[in-house]
Amino acid sequence: MLMTNKFRTLLLNISSSGIDEDFIDQSFRPHELPQPLQSFYNLLYPTGSSREYKLLLTYYYLQMLNATQYKNIPSSYDRRITYDLTQPNFFQFYRLSVPASSDAGFNLIVNGNYVNDAQRGNFSDTIVVRQLTNTNNVKISSNNNYFAPQTVMLSFTNNLSEQVDMTDIGLSFRIDTKGNNFTGSALKKFTFYAESPIVFDFEKLFDTLIKNFGVVENMFSFDFEHQDASYYNQWSQNNNKVYRFVGALLAYVGRVQTL
Repeated sequence: MLMTNKFRTLLLNISSSGIDEDFIDQSFRPHELPQPLQSFYNLLYPTGSSREYKLLLTYYYLQMLNATQYKNIPSSYDRRITYDLTQPNFFQFYRLSVPASSDAGFNLIVNGNYVNDAQRGNFSDTIVVRQLTNTNNVKISSNNNYFAPQTVMLSFTNNLSEQVDMTDIGLSFRIDTKGNNFTGSALKKFTFYAESPIVFDFEKLFDTLIKNFGVVENMFSFDFEHQDASYYNQWSQNNNKVYRFVGALLAYVGRVQTL
């Protein structure tokens, strides 16, 4: 039986993917957050963050919580803790999926290491290379709109296209025709997934909270009279940044629990 933890689930506030390693109860339905809580959530998990990025951010947030005197708080919500804070599962290496092709007569060959956009929290993407009608022109696009679509004209020598460089993301590709005529069929589509090691910057996260001080204060103001005021004292009075962050984190999850 899959064992999960309610504190972590409330913090993430995403539904289960059906994969046990997510450690999210399959019966959980995400809460519709009131604006003060949603705005704070968006500081923890920037808008547009992938599911995997949210899972790894949660791993780091729980690590920081585990380093403080509050490390036993998650088990007060629910003693079923099976996630492992010593082994993150996502974004520890460069990875390229085997490209999928809509036409078995043609292969996409991808090279390079995916370059992330850490500033915007972009560490993975699905890239699509789509033939335009029955021409040698292809359109390259990002499923997550992480870069502007571009159209290039392919030229072929000995069954292989010339290399096409996607310099913004560190990748390049060629198309292998396997002896077939590329323009002999139309609208071929190639898709692949790219991932790069994540960069977690606590100082940047904390600076974001300070720059959005009003958002944090509004979160604390929500249902304040029914919450543990000691968490606000940690946020507002402690000189240690980790303890200040953890105070805000605990206050947020406490408020989500009451929804």
